Amino acid sequence: MCPAQRLKCGPRMSGSVLIGVLCALVLPARAEQSPKAEVPPPVQAQMDDLASRVAALLHRPGLRPPNPNLLIVDFSLANSTHISRLGTLLADQLSNSLGRLASGFLVLDRKPIPDFLRQNWMEPADLSDADASLWAARQLGANGVIHGQIAQVKDSMIRLSLRIDGLGPTFYSDQEFTLNDPLTQLLKEDAPYIPLEPEPIPPEPGVFAPGQEGVSTPVCEYCPDADYTDIARLLHYNGSVILSVVVGVDGKVTGIKVVKGAPYGLTKQAVDVLARWRLKPVQKDGKPVPVRVNVETLFHVSP
Repeated sequence: MCPAQRLKCGPRMSGSVLIGVLCALVLPARAEQSPKAEVPPPVQAQMDDLASRVAALLHRPGLRPPNPNLLIVDFSLANSTHISRLGTLLADQLSNSLGRLASGFLVLDRKPIPDFLRQNWMEPADLSDADASLWAARQLGANGVIHGQIAQVKDSMIRLSLRIDGLGPTFYSDQEFTLNDPLTQLLKEDAPYIPLEPEPIPPEPGVFAPGQEGVSTPVCEYCPDADYTDIARLLHYNGSVILSVVVGVDGKVTGIKVVKGAPYGLTKQAVDVLARWRLKPVQKDGKPVPVRVNVETLFHVSP
């Protein structure tokens, strides 16, 4: 745990910010996964058939907007947020199949999704929520999103149920697939892990840390709270953002690095508001000195 103390701020503070010394996050390791599997021809043919039915839905009148851009996100297990490797593989396959049929709509490339999730401190499972996946799709340039759930109906058979959101009416379609042994194994394995890592902090000669050579922790003079984003409030997200910052001799915040972010645009909210903070500079031997500290912003939605 990082030692931390609550910032002393004005009456507008809600007690939602902590400040402390810099520490490292220990990220969990993930187990090795089996080699990449290919979609067998029978499943590929069934996926092409499903893509044809989805394309027909996308040609119905009343879409808003017409000629939409679509993004397909990883498919989760039924009644769960868990994403298996099979869910990722089938989403890739549907994206390819539907892309070949695109006329009057555009299927966006799925390759930017991992980087988007990493930059927004999200995991693939976060996109199993309809509102979250639509928000992410629109951030990536789509108007609508296709997400799905995989239900195992027999030992070697699954049903993929699709839902299309963001285009006015919600559309549904499904398809059953018979799995071979490699695909059955993928159903049991986690989707590829997306590491969420803190930003590196280079050496900073002359910048102190609280407790070093008698340097104290800076105290807030003007420290407004970060605002919630609409999507985070809609999803009732509770969490925190930890930023490492340098408080300069003038009390201004610079050198902002993300130690631990939060999804749904909250990391940016925390970064933007800290850039406006003013703190009382700390001193060493009677002179103000720069100090690097951790600032934790807590986000909590009241029930």
